Amino acid sequence: MQSIQDKLVEKSKEAFCMAIELYNKPTIKYRVEGFALFICNAWELMLKAHMIKTMGENSI
Repeated sequence: MQSIQDKLVEKSKEAFCMAIELYNKPTIKYRVEGFALFICNAWELMLKAHMIKTMGENSI
């Protein structure tokens, strides 16, 4: 069974890939805005995983 930290890291990677994929589609009108949303989400998830690792689950 995966820990919460591992799940957050996995979701962070998925959000990052979605950001890159969305940015690379020139036909989408709001691709930069979508990229910004997904990249911020990826950063937030990675930060939460780091906080759990260093300060424990109650830190988030």
